[in-house]
Amino acid sequence: ITVPQNCTDLLKPIDLRVKKSAKSFLKNEFENWYATPVCGKLKNGLADIKEVKVDLSQSRMKPLGAKLIVKLYNYLRSKPDIIKNGFKEARISSI
Repeated sequence: ITVPQNCTDLLKPIDLRVKKSAKSFLKNEFENWYATPVCGKLKNGLADIKEVKVDLSQSRMKPLGAKLIVKLYNYLRSKPDIIKNGFKEARISSI
C-alpha cells in the first residue's frame, strides 16, 4: 500500500491516541512532582519564587524518569480503550 506523504500519522494507532495520552499523562505527573517542593517552600515563608530551587540533576531525574515510565505503563494498562480507540480511529480494526 502506498501512503501519501504526511499522512502516515493518520494510519498509526499509536500516533492517533496513545502518544497524545502518554505525553499528557507524563506532563501532568512531572508538573505535579515539580510543584510539590515549590509550593512547600513558598508555604514555609519563601516570599520570592525566584529563590525556590528544585534539584533537576541527572542523578535525581533518572530515577524519576523510570518511576514515571512505570506509572505510565500502569495508567495505559488501566485504560485499554485508549489503545483500542487508536486502532478504531485508524480503521485498522473494529474492536
